[in-house]
Amino acid sequence: MGTRERKGQRMNPSLDALKKSHQELRKAVPKLRAVAREQDGDLHALGKETFRIWDRMRENGESFEDRCAYLVGILKQILKYGREWKYLCQQCDDYGLILAECSGDSACGRHRPHLAHAFGTPCVCSKGNAFRAPAPTSSDYTAAGRTAKPKPRGFQRMGQ
Repeated sequence: MGTRERKGQRMNPSLDALKKSHQELRKAVPKLRAVAREQDGDLHALGKETFRIWDRMRENGESFEDRCAYLVGILKQILKYGREWKYLCQQCDDYGLILAECSGDSACGRHRPHLAHAFGTPCVCSKGNAFRAPAPTSSDYTAAGRTAKPKPRGFQRMGQ
């Protein structure tokens, strides 16, 4: 396959091959989707029925929270959910930061006027250590002036 002219530019043969393989892949996608639908037919049908029921619940005036609880129940049945997650720290949900909202007053620690925003303070749990400033390593300032022992001078440049 040679180069072709396209809008005054020469096409690279490798780009032609790439374009051809892309077109073949696009033609193969519907066939692959049909095969996947046959293999996962039960799951696909269950998903369609679940969202049909979701739509009926919405039409009947069910709240969003009730619909989400229904969906979570279905997913637990499908995924064979083993146990409920237990957080080790109830304050930060094992994230390390206690998230809060500031309405623009000094709730976040800033004393100048500012806009409303979200902020986080480090939690007292072990995950909060990542967000805290490191503690000073030594309170004895005499250790700050000490230097390391000099390195041995066995390997020096030749001629010195």
